[in-house]
Amino acid sequence: MEADILARLDFDLVWPSILRFMQRYACISNFSNDQHMIAQMFCDFILLNTSLLQHKPSLLGAVAIYATNKITNRKYPWNASLRKCTLGIQEDDVKHLANELFYFVKTLENSSLKTMFRKYELHSYLGVVNVLQKI
Repeated sequence: MEADILARLDFDLVWPSILRFMQRYACISNFSNDQHMIAQMFCDFILLNTSLLQHKPSLLGAVAIYATNKITNRKYPWNASLRKCTLGIQEDDVKHLANELFYFVKTLENSSLKTMFRKYELHSYLGVVNVLQKI
C-alpha cells in the first residue's frame, strides 16, 4: 500500500549521495581510517559549494577520493581500478573539480564560516583538518 502511495506521488526513495559513492570508492582504494575521514570532510565541503553540486553524485564522490589521494601524496591519485569502478571517470574529469574544491576550501578558511573546520578538528573526527595546510 505504501509503495502505491509513493508511486502516485512520484516520490523517489532512492537518491544516491556523494557520501555513498565516496565510501564505495574508498573501499576500492583501500583507504585507512584517516584517509576515509579526509574524504568525508571533502564530501562535506562539496555540499557547501553550489557550483560543484551541479555535477552527478558519483562524480563528486570521485572528486573527494581524488582530492584525498592528492593531499595524502599517493603516487597515483587516479588509477585503473578507480576508472573501472567509476565506469570510466577519467583523471581529467576529476582533476579540475578537485582544484575547484581546493580553492573553495582555501576561501572558506579566510571567511567567518569556520564550523566545518572546527568539526574536523575534533578527536572523534580524527583531527584531519590539519591536512588542509598542504593545499
